Amino acid sequence: MYFFEIFERENSEPSAEFYGRRYEQDGDALYWDLDGNWYYSYVDRPDVTGEQIVFRNSESLHSGRSVDELLDNMRDWLEHMEFENGLPPILLGYAFVSVDVVGYDS
Repeated sequence: MYFFEIFERENSEPSAEFYGRRYEQDGDALYWDLDGNWYYSYVDRPDVTGEQIVFRNSESLHSGRSVDELLDNMRDWLEHMEFENGLPPILLGYAFVSVDVVGYDS
C-alpha cells in the first residue's frame, strides 16, 4: 500500500491524492483507495518515487465511488476514444463483473 499523488497532464497540483493500490496494464493504471474509490489513469507515467509516496503523471484521470460510477463518469470521454470493445483493456473485465470493495458504503 502506497500514498499516491497523480498529476493530470503534468499540472502543478495533484488531481488525486490517496493511500491505495495500483494495477497496470498496457501503460494504463487502475487504482483503488482505502475509502473504496476507483481511479483510471490513461497513459500513466512514473514521476519521482520516494520511500512513502509515489508520484504519477496521467494524460487523463477519472474516478468514481464504485466501478460502475467510474465507468459512468468516463462515458463522454470514452465516446471520443477508439478502444477495441469500447473500453481500455484494463477495464474490460470490470465492466461485466460486479466488484465488491471492502469499505465502500452504498
